[in-house]
Amino acid sequence: MAEIVFVQMPFWGIGVPSLGGAMLKSFLKERGVESRTMDINIHAYLLRGKKYSDYWDVKNGWNHVNDEDEMLEYYNDFQSMFAHFIDEIEEVNPKIVGFTVYYSNFMVTKLFAAELKARLPHIKIALGGPNVAYYMGNKDEMMGKPYVDAICLNEGEEAVVAYYEEVSCETGKKLPGVTYKHQGKAVEELPTLFIKKLDTLPFPDFSDFDLSLYGTGIHLPSYVSRGCPNKCVYCTERNFMQLFRFRSAKRMLEEFEHITKTYPAVESIRMCDSISNANTRVLEEFCDLMIERNLPLKWNLENAVIRKEMRAPLYKKLKKAGCTLLGYGLENPSERILKSIGKNLALDVDIEKVLKEGKKAGLYISINIMFGLPGETEDDYVELLDFLKKNRSSLSMVNPSINFCVFFPGSFGYQDPEKYGLDLGNGPDFWRTIDGKNTFPVRLARFEKFVSEAKVLKLDNLFDTSEVPNKNQLLFRYYATVGEREEALKYFELIPKDDMTNGLIRIHKDLVTGKTAEEYTPIDAYCEATMENQLNRDQASQSLGWMMENLMEARIFSANDWRKDVHPIRYHIRKLAHRVIGLHQFEARINSVISLMKVTKPRVRHRN
Repeated sequence: MAEIVFVQMPFWGIGVPSLGGAMLKSFLKERGVESRTMDINIHAYLLRGKKYSDYWDVKNGWNHVNDEDEMLEYYNDFQSMFAHFIDEIEEVNPKIVGFTVYYSNFMVTKLFAAELKARLPHIKIALGGPNVAYYMGNKDEMMGKPYVDAICLNEGEEAVVAYYEEVSCETGKKLPGVTYKHQGKAVEELPTLFIKKLDTLPFPDFSDFDLSLYGTGIHLPSYVSRGCPNKCVYCTERNFMQLFRFRSAKRMLEEFEHITKTYPAVESIRMCDSISNANTRVLEEFCDLMIERNLPLKWNLENAVIRKEMRAPLYKKLKKAGCTLLGYGLENPSERILKSIGKNLALDVDIEKVLKEGKKAGLYISINIMFGLPGETEDDYVELLDFLKKNRSSLSMVNPSINFCVFFPGSFGYQDPEKYGLDLGNGPDFWRTIDGKNTFPVRLARFEKFVSEAKVLKLDNLFDTSEVPNKNQLLFRYYATVGEREEALKYFELIPKDDMTNGLIRIHKDLVTGKTAEEYTPIDAYCEATMENQLNRDQASQSLGWMMENLMEARIFSANDWRKDVHPIRYHIRKLAHRVIGLHQFEARINSVISLMKVTKPRVRHRN
């Protein structure tokens, strides 16, 4: 049993289990509170079927998760699976269920939370994460939802403990970093209590995760720091984690030793913080300790910044200590642009030597590139292409930002657009510069040309694509937003039939009729209907149980374990399972199904 359940909803990464949930679990355990982490996202991915096969693909960016109708259709298609997890939560019967909310999983989280609250009204539902952070300005809106009881507005550890104690005692007092409901009214938050010394945090607890589900090999996430010392104008990290902190080399080594003992099958560690090399002194000390102990774990720095200390001597230590990859957030090689966007650690750096010496040391070197950064001119873009050609031999991969450059709430550019010459009147995606020279179509064209040049140079491209997958939908939305009717209608006709959604059709209707329809939010409407009339999910839950029992009986344990010489009914069940969930492709999907295959038993209904 557990007092708190932390849930990771789709859509999110699939390479490693949730670091945040594992950190909260161990933090609570030290304080005598049992919790459970539940990764619905990885099961949703493994059971996604053909229709949703590309929904987790990084090249799609926000292609699917940006459309409410599409997300509602997805949720209804997998109603049985979500009903199963609500059954699991009901069996645990926690006091609190917490969700980490990002832009990519916001809609599905709301749908699941509404259904969970309708089924189990006595359970408190808390949201945390970037998409409900204080700077999003949606606190009052979300607290107005009947399925939301609390919102964590910043760092989670101390906030979760405080809210748990409040739920247990019901004092109605103000809490650090948490707004919550008490007797039907919102209690405003006190300032967040940040963990000042990261070394005091316990090691993340991954015991609730089936590590065999997360792709090829066994990998775990870790971190060097929290926050970021840079002030990049497009990034929300500086405002989300307002205090920059880093761990000691000794503490990181202790965690690596803990991992080798506790999870001996783990092959590598992915550093999943916002910046892993902000303190190169600590990084070098960590390398020395890893070399001294000769630990077998491989590890990487996926989010590093170009800086002058990243040269041959440090690279050699990194390689010897087990580091395999550095992912540099270069964004643009122009020092003028780097300075204007606030990437302070990357100033006064010989970028070409930093890349060349890293590759020579035997490390996998990748760079992130953004398009249309404030201050970027056409000449700057030409120089970027020249830089790519000149340094091709120093690079293993390029990661061109498929969203180009976006200014969300919480970024400095969003907070003070005029300071950076921005006009955000068309939203964070379709912004333009005040001089009109930097627009969404300009950024899209630069992205496509860059990707084309990288392909000619035979450079790996993270997204493995020559253009934005939902290009025509984006251009249709863009021209409709800026009021260029004829251009919008032209791109509407180019949208493939399979990609057409009700949201796009509504925008098209407005353009054709010249009328603006009343705003329609299907997600909110569905959640409201769920709360007012608890939707009957018994049938969905039973159908899932039937499917699981029959799959168990049919022994779907191997991709090769079905033949026509078995009983005809079993053969067709197997064939259906292979077609629907792709068991012929991924062993992990088999493991996912097996982990959910529990003979349906009567549930104990908990009601207050």
